[in-house]
Amino acid sequence: MNPYLWRDWLGYPHEIGADPRFTNKCCCLKMIAAMYEELQLGKVPFNPAWYDLFKNNRLNEIDTLMSTHTKEIASALVWSVLYIKQRNTVGFGLVVQDYQFIIPHHRRGLQVYCLDKLPIEHRRFYKPL
Repeated sequence: MNPYLWRDWLGYPHEIGADPRFTNKCCCLKMIAAMYEELQLGKVPFNPAWYDLFKNNRLNEIDTLMSTHTKEIASALVWSVLYIKQRNTVGFGLVVQDYQFIIPHHRRGLQVYCLDKLPIEHRRFYKPL
């Protein structure tokens, strides 16, 4: 188990459906699933249908899947899933340390960000059921 595996992926460009373990690209959903597998935290509820929703920007359906397959939690716990919803886009990140999360940015690739930089109204935290 390597809780720092994600550091090897920093800078990988964003691509929907790309698994950072097997390519030099990163999808937010595959990244989270890979870390959950690495840390033996269980399965995440993402499946191929989620990728189509992202590609077609079907935000309401993504909201519905999040509410039925995960449990919202009150605060950022390490390894909790961060769901970011802003204007016309959504994204998934993973809390990796106190007040830090990783997310593949569509232009800069996988980056580490401070939770304090993300407005509270745009973030929710979840754990898989």
